[in-house]
Amino acid sequence: MVKLFVDINKYKQNIEEIKKNIKIGTKYCAVVKADAYGLGIEEISKATEEIVDYFAVAFAEEAGILRECGIKKPILLLSPFDSCQISDLVKNDVEMTVFTKSQLKDIEYVAKKLSKKAKVQIKTNTGMNRYGIKEKGNFVKVIDYVECSKSIEMRGIYSHLSARNEEFSQFQKEKFISLTKDVDSLKHISATYGSKISEDFHFDMVRIGIGAILGEDSSKTAVKLSSKIMAIEKVSEGEYIGYGDYFQC
Repeated sequence: MVKLFVDINKYKQNIEEIKKNIKIGTKYCAVVKADAYGLGIEEISKATEEIVDYFAVAFAEEAGILRECGIKKPILLLSPFDSCQISDLVKNDVEMTVFTKSQLKDIEYVAKKLSKKAKVQIKTNTGMNRYGIKEKGNFVKVIDYVECSKSIEMRGIYSHLSARNEEFSQFQKEKFISLTKDVDSLKHISATYGSKISEDFHFDMVRIGIGAILGEDSSKTAVKLSSKIMAIEKVSEGEYIGYGDYFQC
């Protein structure tokens, strides 16, 4: 039997340590996607809400869990969503990631029906090539649409480093600045890797997930796995262990 032990105090200490090392005024977004990387999204989020500024999740369902368990801080949905999920996202005051006018039209339609203002953050593609706005012209069109809409509020603009190396990260940062320089909004590009390069990568917010779990070194890691030895067998030289003939003594 394998057990996972989570040290909440170490996790919180790691957050506080990271906050000391980021630029003054930069917000801290706790990434709790994938059930907080297997640590328990409800427990982790409730334990840390007082010391973080934002939460980020990968799926609409995760955002719903956070609101249901009483989380009040802003929530950013990092991944694309289905149109059928927009209603719940708007009701739960979740900031949706957008990068096309068609997404905005769907959001606007639902927000008008609900008589509520939807919140969005615009994702730019600076080199990760997963999704996001790549061209300046398309970026301007999306910005213009949001600014003209009475049912949509822009809460931020962001991108994601591919973390290949520092040189490419610098290229991505410069592209992000070039794309967004004429827009006044919350801006962020760095997850754990980027936050460690320099303050130039911190912008207005950093998004930290694994960094808060692992800490700066092994003594600060907030999780550990524990198991028992179930059986000990004596095996002679030349015998095989397990399925097939992959491991021979």
